[in-house]
Amino acid sequence: MAHPIDIHVGQRVRQARLLAGITQQQLAAETGVTFQQIQKYEKGLNRISASRLYQFSEILRVNIEDFFSGYDDEEPIRKSEVPISASFKHQSLALMDTFSRIEDSETRARIVKLVQSIAGEL
Repeated sequence: MAHPIDIHVGQRVRQARLLAGITQQQLAAETGVTFQQIQKYEKGLNRISASRLYQFSEILRVNIEDFFSGYDDEEPIRKSEVPISASFKHQSLALMDTFSRIEDSETRARIVKLVQSIAGEL
């Protein structure tokens, strides 16, 4: 059975990959693994080694800690909680793309708090 942190990190890799506009096949080719292995990483079925995670961060242009961002040991993300509609995916990618272009870390932190308050998480 997959550990919750492996599932979370895999989901974050998938988000970063989609935001970067890279397919599983392209990420696989860049890292020297099969696209099936990328699928297993993204589902949390296979753990991602530190060196592979570093490689992903370089290719996807994200910080390694971003893969762990939002993880809560008490409440792991369940598959049923991850929205799958095409409209949601498009809006999420647009939001992540725009958010990633904000350079000021204080502004990014305020935006996260705003969105969390709107979602009722604060």
